[in-house]
Amino acid sequence: MKLFRIIAEGSFVIAATFLVTLVVAVMTIHAWGWNSGNVAAWVQAVGAIAAIIGAYFIGERQGKTALAATQKAHELAEETRQKVEVLVERERRQGMFAVIRAAHNHTLQIKDALDDKWNIKMYEIYHPSIIDSMIELMSKLPIHTLGSERAIAAFVIYSGQFTFLKGAMEKYLAGAHTPEIKSELALLKASGYDKSHGDNLVESKRVALRNSVETHMYCIQREFKVLEREINLLDHQK
Repeated sequence: MKLFRIIAEGSFVIAATFLVTLVVAVMTIHAWGWNSGNVAAWVQAVGAIAAIIGAYFIGERQGKTALAATQKAHELAEETRQKVEVLVERERRQGMFAVIRAAHNHTLQIKDALDDKWNIKMYEIYHPSIIDSMIELMSKLPIHTLGSERAIAAFVIYSGQFTFLKGAMEKYLAGAHTPEIKSELALLKASGYDKSHGDNLVESKRVALRNSVETHMYCIQREFKVLEREINLLDHQK
């Protein structure tokens, strides 16, 4: 379509120039009479000029069209490159979030197992090596991929809480009969207190150990929500 327009415009210039040539020739005949040599020279000269003008016009338009096509191709290539980069960045971020989500889901399983008084379910799902693996995986994640300062800050707190959770779980599974509690029980017994006082002391310690575990899991879940929200915002913006 553009080529047809260029040719049509060029043809129009050439035709218009020839018409001017004819008019000039007629005026020459009218002024100086018929002289075939003069008329032929006029026609040849003006025709040559018309051809040059037409060729220049067509060439200029073709050059502009070629330049515009090149610029358009460059813009499309750049746009495609940017889209690919955004897609790669999103996939990398989603892969990172998959690790974060897996760690979070494991803490939910631990939380459910806390309701088992005898810790049978806890021993089925929990092992410190699992926490160690999660900590190691998260330490290798490219946190700059998260894309926002708030998400990065949340991830630093999130990943750090797993180390604290591991320590709290170790104490929780060791039970309430710590050396300190045993010493206090001995004092109670020596002072003549009945068994209920000792039981209350042990139960208080057990609750404190559980609360410590739940505190770290709460922090993990809180920062996970921040990460989830920030990553969703980034994916929808791009």
